[in-house]
Amino acid sequence: MPENLADLHVVGCTGDGRTWHTRRNPSTGWTKFEQVPKVPQEAVDVACARRMPIGAESANFTQGLWVLVALRSSPPQLMFRNSDTGLWEGPLPANILPLPTGYSVAACVSPGVAPANDPVEPGAPRSYLHVAVITDGVKPQDRGRIIASIVANRGAGGVPSGIAEVQTSGAGDLGAARSVALSTLVPNAFAPSGGLESEAEMIACFTDGHRFSTAGGVRAAGSGGSPGAAWSPFRPQDFVPPLGPGGLPHRVKDVAVARPVLVPGQSQIHVIASDGGGALDDVFQANYDFVAGRWSGWGDLEARLFPTPHHEEAGQFDKIAIAFTTEGAHVLGVTIKSELLHQLLRVDSQFADVEKIGVGQDVGLFSAVDCA
Repeated sequence: MPENLADLHVVGCTGDGRTWHTRRNPSTGWTKFEQVPKVPQEAVDVACARRMPIGAESANFTQGLWVLVALRSSPPQLMFRNSDTGLWEGPLPANILPLPTGYSVAACVSPGVAPANDPVEPGAPRSYLHVAVITDGVKPQDRGRIIASIVANRGAGGVPSGIAEVQTSGAGDLGAARSVALSTLVPNAFAPSGGLESEAEMIACFTDGHRFSTAGGVRAAGSGGSPGAAWSPFRPQDFVPPLGPGGLPHRVKDVAVARPVLVPGQSQIHVIASDGGGALDDVFQANYDFVAGRWSGWGDLEARLFPTPHHEEAGQFDKIAIAFTTEGAHVLGVTIKSELLHQLLRVDSQFADVEKIGVGQDVGLFSAVDCA
């Protein structure tokens, strides 16, 4: 069964370490929260991406949702929700996805090509799952490093994925990273550069509050070359439009990025930033148009009135996420009060508490969220 592209998947973790999943459909509303099974109750961050073909990928495979969960004292676990059965599969063995322990994770599916030794369709269009984790090393020099990897979107296939540090693989060392986000670089299959199977766009914010972007990927073992990586140098995003979206008043706490591949002909990538400022001005959106080659300026998503009881002024966000469905762009956020808020980006939209007027179910105090 193919993924319902009208549905919005939302995955979050609560302060007690549990990981939760819910879906929103424009006709039927929100489903009840379900706890993601087989994941230790020590989740600190979460990332998700739809497992589905992008562009011209032809071989059939089971569609669903990838979920990467960062754990407090062990490496991240990668789970999969089967859209045919609604059941959870995994976790992917650590020897297949050898990521280090970390405090921030990211995931996306991006197109590419199968390696020449692929047992299914060598050289054919293929979608890949890109993942990244910011390390939580004991030594200060080991903390804040961004480690990236890719997995074939149709499954691991028993072949270990290559992992590599982004900073030392071409992006450059800008200090300790605080948050990282990934998005598909192009909406259709293409031939990646540098011998990579696939490329993705990465945006990271660092402990000094500045945001930088890069593009690249990681070669998997057994792909016709040794595992490795190639990332373009980090590009600052503080330049004013059209070179960048411009600076923000305060330090950035979190960043999210998405590209509307479900919308034919859409050429923009959308970036959401959570600013560590006051109570009214801390969630911003900017767009980059690949065709025009220019950035828009930041737009304040909270510069609105909230007249109804549960459409309250959102306050300060600690975590944010953005994803596109056939309905449009959705923004999710976790506030400093541990509320999980949602907004569909329309002229008449406002942030609303998912537990109060969405799901109608209180599962605890949220600490992280992602959506797809």
